[in-house]
Amino acid sequence: IKLAMFGSVNIATQLDESYRVGVRKHNEEVDKNWYTLSKLIDFVWFCGAFELALCGHDETESNLNPGVVRGLGDLVSSLDTAKEKHVKTAAVFKGTSKTIQNELLDCMLDVTRDFIIQQLRNTECVAIQADDTTDVLTECQSVLLYQYIDGNSKIVERFYGLTQLKDLSLLDQLKIFLEHCAKQKLIAQSYNGASVMRGESGGIQKKVRDRYPNNAVFFFFPMMPHIDVLYSQLRKRDIDTVYLEHNQCFPLQTLTDIVHAYPMLNKERLHTELSVIYGNYLEENNLQDTFSETMKLLQILITTPMTTVESERCFSTLKRIKTFLKNTMNQDRLNALALLSMEKQL
Repeated sequence: IKLAMFGSVNIATQLDESYRVGVRKHNEEVDKNWYTLSKLIDFVWFCGAFELALCGHDETESNLNPGVVRGLGDLVSSLDTAKEKHVKTAAVFKGTSKTIQNELLDCMLDVTRDFIIQQLRNTECVAIQADDTTDVLTECQSVLLYQYIDGNSKIVERFYGLTQLKDLSLLDQLKIFLEHCAKQKLIAQSYNGASVMRGESGGIQKKVRDRYPNNAVFFFFPMMPHIDVLYSQLRKRDIDTVYLEHNQCFPLQTLTDIVHAYPMLNKERLHTELSVIYGNYLEENNLQDTFSETMKLLQILITTPMTTVESERCFSTLKRIKTFLKNTMNQDRLNALALLSMEKQL
């Protein structure tokens, strides 16, 4: 008996080829969707960075006055054939709805905050700045900023968020910091002149210090004249006079006050390291390993905020974003737009 095959190609081979064609078409469709989504992310980032209104009151196709996101989409579609084809042929996802814009803003807010929390987890010292103001609807808004040294050894001030005090207190926001970072990292807090914010008996300052005992508020203000003298001396070519006074009489009382305010410092080792530096015998290159306690003190010094100017800049951004024409946005959208405006470099 002679056996014959129907056709010249095995059925398994044909099924494999059909499967590969289906996978290839699926990957091409995924690439197109990712390309469209990346353009939408660029549109939303552009509007947030330059504090533009994302959408208008009426976003229907017949409206002749669309929002900036739709306007950017139409502009890019006229220059990009792939985007134009997607807009004309897409039946499920076009990405022009307010819901998509809000979800993209929420994702950007979460990603940026996760990045800030990761930096807080890796840094040694953190200071907080808090202030409050009223928005266009006369609702009290509280701002929270973190000041710390990033991975590039640069001091940075990061905006974390605005909070309506009737909904969420500042301490509730600091719970996120407590969950991800050790208590001893918080070394200073800075507030404005309002008695409610900086009350020593029952205000936020007192509550924060009860929860984070290592931070200080007014500790470095008496040292400001010495910092000015040090800065003026460092601008000169010969800085031997900087060490002259401490070379003759070491400031033991100041050292005791510093160690009392920041228990994470080793008093004896810091005394030895500062004595070497004041004596101008510093010849080692690896400063972080050899003078570890001095490095901790310097990190505390440069992390401690001297003013609350950054929080005032946040309020200026708040007044530009939440205006009389844009006063119905919720708190999450406000935080996302403010974060895109103030932390656009991230």
